[in-house]
Formats: sequence, structure tokens, C-alpha cells
Amino acid sequence: MKPLVLFVLAIITGLSVYSQENVKIKYHLSFKKVPYPAIIQNLTKENTYQLNLPQKLTHYGNHSQMQMDGMYFRNSYVKVKFTREAPQMYIAVIAPGISQVEMNGIKKTERGLVIDYTFQFPCRVEILDSNQRVLYSVPITRENETEKVNYYKNFSARGSLNFVPQYFITEKEISDYLRTATDIGKSIEKYAMNKAYAKIDTILTALYSDYAERHQLKWGEIADAKNVPEYVELNNAGKELDKAYDLLHDYKIEEATKILLAAKAIYEKYKDGTNPIIVPKVLEMVRYSLGWINILTNDTKAAQALYDQCIPSADWTTSYGWDEIDVMIQYATMRNSLKEVVGR
Repeated sequence: MKPLVLFVLAIITGLSVYSQENVKIKYHLSFKKVPYPAIIQNLTKENTYQLNLPQKLTHYGNHSQMQMDGMYFRNSYVKVKFTREAPQMYIAVIAPGISQVEMNGIKKTERGLVIDYTFQFPCRVEILDSNQRVLYSVPITRENETEKVNYYKNFSARGSLNFVPQYFITEKEISDYLRTATDIGKSIEKYAMNKAYAKIDTILTALYSDYAERHQLKWGEIADAKNVPEYVELNNAGKELDKAYDLLHDYKIEEATKILLAAKAIYEKYKDGTNPIIVPKVLEMVRYSLGWINILTNDTKAAQALYDQCIPSADWTTSYGWDEIDVMIQYATMRNSLKEVVGR
């Protein structure tokens, strides 16, 4: 019996060495579109609207002053036609202006010193029908909501072409700057309004445009997997994941979702790492693949939980992909909040 026991131990030991040290994973990269259907409806040039923007703010007496200082609302994707005569809908941006601008000290960053400011800038966007009845009111920043900003020497030029922040070098330099500066509140108000405009653009795109954005989608394949049934199963799931990416790219969302959920059932079996054959690098691949599946099927809570669990230890092969997933989590969370607001 001893030779047999030794033989079995040798096999187990060999498998352990193979599993821990020799497992290789190849990540396949797909630069694909991920579609986001309009939450309410996809508007076209056949639809008309009128845009009503703030006519004054705390530091700006009229809209012309705001435009001359670089405050513009730009709508990137909604293909709707602007008109002043009998529009089908109105979009109104409500912003009374900045208040409670307060300096909270000096902060040290890797590139230099900045002044830490807080402020309040309540803002909302209202969508009205042709009779100017409010259909939806979406808060951008709420009443009494305090925001923070790092203020540097050329903050007033923020948003201009080829802008590069100029940090303070010493606290004395900051003291000298504050002694003569007169436009700090105005500069922060410009920043707040442009930030609100950018968010409104994102919101309107989500509500009224069939929108797609390209992402670097990955899936992992375990090399030399034919003798390990678990690895074969995971590789098959990866290939199905790749098919789903292609279907999403072609706007075949329902077909893609079915495949993604089938692949998810396979990856879920191995995500806890209790199976000894699922060595750390395979476990990372499993959880990474699940991260993509969760966000692509709009399970944002599960995607966030995996992100929080995996990003601290992610190696270079997946860390960039987790960053992509994090961006998508934030966007999906915003879309889900909008669905609640508009009752969809």
C-alpha cells in the first residue's frame, strides 16, 4: 500500500504545484459599444423643445455676462430641434446662484498647495410639456447641499482650452493672493454652473437618447484547461461572455442578457474560492468576469460589492478593467435614480 499512497500523494502534490504556479490566464480584449436605451423615449429632429436657462446668478447680472465668461449649456447626444414657437416640450434650468462660500483652510497635494472652499449652489432641471406643465423635476444639487472644491491660482481660467492648474507653492503665497483677490466667489460660481450643465447634459442624454459608449471589455481564458473540468467550464463561460459583448455591440440587448445570465450562473459557482482548484489568479478572473456581467445586466449593487472586494488586490491585468467597471457603476446608479424620479 505504501507505494500506492506515495503515488497518490505525488499526483496531489503535482496538481497543487501546477495549480498554484503554472496556471496561466490570457485576457482577451474587446473594444465594444455598450448600449443605453433612452429611459423615457428616443427623441429625433422631429421633436421640438425650448431651453430656458438662468438669466442671472449671484455674481452675474444677466445671461450675456455668463456666456461671455464661458458658461454654455451643450447638449451632446439628444437629437432634438430647438424652436421658440410652440415647442413640444420645455427644458428649464433653475439655479438662484451661489451662497455660503467659505474657506476651510489650506490643503497639501502632491503637486502643491490649494485652498479648500465649500459652497452651496442649489440647482434643478425641469421638463415641461407643451402647456408648460411640469412633467419631471430632477435635482442636480439640493437646497442646503454643501459642495467642496480645491481652489488654485488660476482657478478662474478653469474650463478654457489647454487649461493646466497652477498650484500655490507656499502658505505666504496664498496669504498674498487672498489679500488682493476679488473674484473667488465668482470663479467658484462659474465652476458650479458649468458642472451643473455637464450633469444636466448627462441626464437629458439618459432620458431622451438611445446612447452607446465604447468600453474595453475583457474576458479571461485559462490555458491548458482540458484536463481540469472546472477550467473547461469557466473557459466556455468566457466564450459565451465574448458572444454577449458582440450582441451588445449590435444593440441586441435581450439576447445578450440571456447569455450573460447563463454565464453568471457558472461564475457564481466559483466566486467564493472554496474549491481548491480555483487558485487566486483564477478566482480574480472569476470575480472580474462577474463584475462585468453584473454591471451589464444592471445589478449595480452586486457590481459595487465585487468592486469593493477586489480592487485593493487587483493586479495590472484587471485593475484598469475594474476602473472601467467603476465608471459604469456610477453611470448605472445615476440612470436607476432617474428611473425612480420619472417613474420608469
